[in-house]
Formats: sequence, structure tokens, C-alpha cells
Amino acid sequence: MHNEFQVLGLQFHWYNMKEAMIKVAEYLDHDVINTIEIVTYETLLQEQFNTEWMECINRKDIVIAGDDEILKAAGIVDRSNIRDVNHAKLVRTILQYINKNKKTVFVLAPSKEALSRFHVSISNYVRHLHIVGTEILEEDPSKEEIVINKINGLDADCILSILPSPYQESFIHKNQSLLHSRLWFGCGTFFDLEHKLSTRGGRIISYLKKKMFHYRVDRHNKMQ
Repeated sequence: MHNEFQVLGLQFHWYNMKEAMIKVAEYLDHDVINTIEIVTYETLLQEQFNTEWMECINRKDIVIAGDDEILKAAGIVDRSNIRDVNHAKLVRTILQYINKNKKTVFVLAPSKEALSRFHVSISNYVRHLHIVGTEILEEDPSKEEIVINKINGLDADCILSILPSPYQESFIHKNQSLLHSRLWFGCGTFFDLEHKLSTRGGRIISYLKKKMFHYRVDRHNKMQ
């Protein structure tokens, strides 16, 4: 059993750890690819008025709130509830399940720098991950076919994407039927959050973005 809630018109899914693992196990047992997306408040703030992106996201099987700001904006303030759907714990649990069950992973990244930061951050969530391949994928349709063939050739169980929005959602929306993997795990900039907050300037920008995000949410809710 799970709940759903909306923030700025985007539908989020609220699973506890046990429920999330049941869904992931189910997806990894399918012959068709299922999709899980993590959306942070920064991404939602950036893409709120992008109707194509909103439509793509709302078609995903599971959309997870990537930070507490989204939960707060939805009025979820009870500590036990926030703990129950903690984004970091959900990501860790999903990755640990993938690792424990010896599932293979292919990582899509927008740059070598982003991939390097991912390799540093991933150790905070899982010690070992069977990564069978990685690819730097910029917003270039001519390269997509090559990448799809590489993923399918390696028979990767899970595609873990750290591509930025809205390209991440556009890529899987266009190519979902061509991919032979079982799970798409769209993490976007989730693993970059610690890096962004590592400097004083980054923390100030984050503070201002949070204020703007909650202002937008308040305006949106008043107009409903």
C-alpha cells in the first residue's frame, strides 16, 4: 500500500522501505523495463513550466522525492513519516538490493567530471556495485543508438542515469522500448547534492533556491 502526493503539479509516490523493495524486486524480474525517477526540489523548480518534461515524469512507474524540501512542500512534516520515506535511505536500500542480488548496472553520465563525482558519492550508499559499463552521453541524438546497443550488448539489468533534466527524461521516454534492461533508475543530480553544498557559495545559492521553491509552491497552491 502506498500514498501519492502532488507538488507543483507533479505526482510523487510515497513508499516505505519494504514496499519499495517489493516493487524493485518485481521490476527486476520483468522482461520489460520499468522506471524509477528521483526528482529534487531544484529540478522541479527548474522544470516546473516545462510541460513536456512534466508529462514524461508523470508517466514513470515510481517518482521519489529527492529531498526533504519536497516533503515539506507537500505538508509532510511528521518526523516518523519523513523517516519512513527518507530519500537517502530509499536510494541506499534500492542500490543494496541490486548489489545483494548480483544485478548488473550500466551508468549514464553527462561528463567525466560528473562520473568521477558519482564514483565518490556512491560509496556512501553501497560498498560494491557490479557496474558492467559506463558512458558519457551529452544531448546528442546521433550517439544514442550507439549507447543503446552498448547497454543491450552488455545485458545490464539496471541503467543508472545521472544525466541532467530534462534530457534524462527525454532519453528514456524516446528509447524505453529499445532498451532490454529491466530497471531504469533516473537519479539526475541526486548524487551531486553533497558536492553543491561543499562551498559557502553553494550553500547560499541552495538557500535562495529553497526560498524560491516554497514561494512557487505557495503561489501554485493558492491558485488551485
